[in-house]
Amino acid sequence: MRLLKNKRSLAIISSLLIVSATSMISLPFILNTPDRIPPIIKITNPAQGANLSGIITIDFTATDQQRVITELQILIDGEIIQTSSYHYSWNTIEEVDGQHTITCRAKDNTLWRQDEISVFINNSKDKDKTLPNVTIISPTANSTVSGTVFIDMSATDDNGISSYAIFIDDIFKTGTKSYSWDTTQVNNGIHTILCEAFDPSGNIGTDTLLITVNNSEILDISSPNVTITSPVANSTVSGSVSIIMDALDDTGISSYAIYIDTVLKSSTSTYSWDTTQENNGTHTILCIAIDPSGNNGS
Repeated sequence: MRLLKNKRSLAIISSLLIVSATSMISLPFILNTPDRIPPIIKITNPAQGANLSGIITIDFTATDQQRVITELQILIDGEIIQTSSYHYSWNTIEEVDGQHTITCRAKDNTLWRQDEISVFINNSKDKDKTLPNVTIISPTANSTVSGTVFIDMSATDDNGISSYAIFIDDIFKTGTKSYSWDTTQVNNGIHTILCEAFDPSGNIGTDTLLITVNNSEILDISSPNVTITSPVANSTVSGSVSIIMDALDDTGISSYAIYIDTVLKSSTSTYSWDTTQENNGTHTILCIAIDPSGNNGS
């Protein structure tokens, strides 16, 4: 009897002798033994005890005698966050500063094995904690609407806006700052509009309002007629500039908005703009007027 070890199994090879009156036959046979050696796991990044901030990558390796890995897991503080890759991009800004545990696991055909490290997160000194400033421009709060309604938000933040979200009655509708809502697809009555904006640090600013949908009768769907009377289009200006809009609507004007380069500057029909605070060059002025039914003209 002799032992044979190859890449896939440990086998015992024997010879069985069969003796008869006329001949002797030697029949070899192989006994396979089950895999009792678990995978070898190693977290390659980050290092044990590392101080982390921002977005970091978790990496690990898994090797097995039979070269078969059937399952993977990456866990943070005991919670599984990855099951399909040896890598994970972890935004530590979303975590509480302090000690955290990273666990990486792998399984071959029968056995699990893991590697585990402790790391420390410190984003306090660099973390932006200021929420974006969000305002729903259209429609007007508590207005009655019908047909197609244009939902639009204004969002500003010192570090910029990285993404948007608009919800109607807690249902996500779009990841942009505006949305055309077909109110004929919902029941008449009160509905909630929620607008969110996210800055690069993950801070969320929100604004919400209630409106009444009424598609049972003919409602005002005409937008106000808006004209910028000052300054003149394509003119060159300096110093203090008066921005004035003229807005007309059969049912009146309920609110105004003046934007310079997409930044809300005034909620009235006029604004005194100090151009010395701006860079020389081309700038855009947007004036919006909204009637009581939520229709907006610009």
